[in-house]
Amino acid sequence: MGKGSTQNKTYYFVKDIAFLAHEPLLRKFREMKVYMRRLKRAKAKDMPGVLARIEGSKPVLTYDHIVKER
Repeated sequence: MGKGSTQNKTYYFVKDIAFLAHEPLLRKFREMKVYMRRLKRAKAKDMPGVLARIEGSKPVLTYDHIVKER
């Protein structure tokens, strides 16, 4: 009896998800995730030349468009 979750569910429109998928900030988060993965791999394999090159190409997060939007 009553085996379902009692927590409230949030439903989203497909249109809203599609809109958020093109948000520039999400793209920057994905770039940062890839950067961290590459950095971690270079540190683990002890590659100082590659590590220096990767550290030089760190993505920059800017919040200007969000401030302008609000």
